[in-house]
Amino acid sequence: MSYAAGPMMGKTVNLLVDSTFICTQSHPDAYEYLLNDECFEVASDWISVLGRKICTTIDKRVFWAGFDNVEDTNNLKAIKQQFSEVVNNLEVIVRWMELASSNSEDGKHLSTGQLISEADMLAKISSSPSQEKRLRAIAHSKYIGVSTEDSTRMLKAIIAKFTQSGYFILEGGAGLKHRATGKWAWLYSVMEYVANNEGLEDLEEAPDKGAQESLFNE
Repeated sequence: MSYAAGPMMGKTVNLLVDSTFICTQSHPDAYEYLLNDECFEVASDWISVLGRKICTTIDKRVFWAGFDNVEDTNNLKAIKQQFSEVVNNLEVIVRWMELASSNSEDGKHLSTGQLISEADMLAKISSSPSQEKRLRAIAHSKYIGVSTEDSTRMLKAIIAKFTQSGYFILEGGAGLKHRATGKWAWLYSVMEYVANNEGLEDLEEAPDKGAQESLFNE
């Protein structure tokens, strides 16, 4: 049995079918499997039976399963839900990205593989009333949904939400450091589409099928 058709194929296909975003941080073995052209083709053949196809960003930072048929009612519903989650919470997500980058060592936007430290970030935020105000606005938003005024708890709640949504994974067992996953690369592709298009309210109500195809069926 070849490696492409071996146990890793089954593991990778299951992850894709479960709508998991696969990157070197979250699932390194499956990610390396999909970087191999032969393996990619084998996995693609398997999930095509289920009406799915493997998508990736231009830089191949992350892989996920899209839909072959965006005309299907169930598929369109799933696409709309995923798209709306980003659009409806975009302001909070951008605020968090700005807060995280302004308190990072290099000042860059969050990117795949970047390590963030809760302790270091909290120390910087706590030293600035304006930064604490920004933290509070994010934590008290509907997307995060906490009412505490404690800076430590607010930051933990925010990072926990993004970790739960697949944007971070725990680095080690302490729970104080997190590694950004490839889902940020996917998010930036969605944000780029949003930035280049108008009528987002209309998209939320009746998403354009061509737009959905470009985002989730690449």
